[in-house]
Amino acid sequence: MRIVFMGSGAFAIPSLMALLDAGHDVAAVVTQPDRERGRGRTLAPPPLKPAAERRGVPVRQFRRVRDAEVEQALRAFSPELQVVVAFGQILPRSVIEIAPLGTVNLHASLLPRYRGAAPIQWAIASGETETGVTTMLIDEGLDTGPTLLSRPTPIAPEETAVQLEPRLAALGAALLVETVHGLAEGVLTRSPGPCAGHARPGPPERERAHRLDSRAQRSPAASAASRPGLGRSPPTRVACSRCSVPSRSKERSQGRRRARSSRSERRE
Repeated sequence: MRIVFMGSGAFAIPSLMALLDAGHDVAAVVTQPDRERGRGRTLAPPPLKPAAERRGVPVRQFRRVRDAEVEQALRAFSPELQVVVAFGQILPRSVIEIAPLGTVNLHASLLPRYRGAAPIQWAIASGETETGVTTMLIDEGLDTGPTLLSRPTPIAPEETAVQLEPRLAALGAALLVETVHGLAEGVLTRSPGPCAGHARPGPPERERAHRLDSRAQRSPAASAASRPGLGRSPPTRVACSRCSVPSRSKERSQGRRRARSSRSERRE
């Protein structure tokens, strides 16, 4: 199958290699631009770029995939399918719909758990005992498209995000090849994607900090393994009119009203 592969991070490398080894025609790898790194501020490529070049795959680097000229460049490759793994940019609908079979994303969690950024770190920080990988068709939401396949894996008690990531990358690569084959054969069932209201909430701030500190005490590398990429706040549940799911703030307001009503009844 003719594929345009979009990725940047090291997590994407096993997926690209697996597709090439399976005999797929990867027309191009689309990745982020080289960026300055280190004290010397020298330009360094994204991890996927040299891996693709070693296999002779053409590499295109775009600062903004939303730019009109980028869409034209992608259409010129005439892909049957687009694959996104650890890319780092949000695709507009005009790009998502370029390939006849759509755009598949490999996500490092068992959706709908831990949609969005840093799912591996959040699974560790939240004390999960199981995680996994999921393939899905991308839509304009944040990991809300139809899911295709998933594979679970346990998280060891002392396992850090740095140790877990390569395991999930390898597991995801195999799942991606299976997904591409299933799409080509037309045998995959598309399960409705999770709406925003089904996002799994992260732990409260104090509890999350305690878990991270405990993990850091057990392993010197755990602090660096757990904290990078977490962002400012954990995944939260937001209001969903389609599923009638209230937001967290609305739930708290409803709880306070019930408590006041209960106290009033007792006084009477």
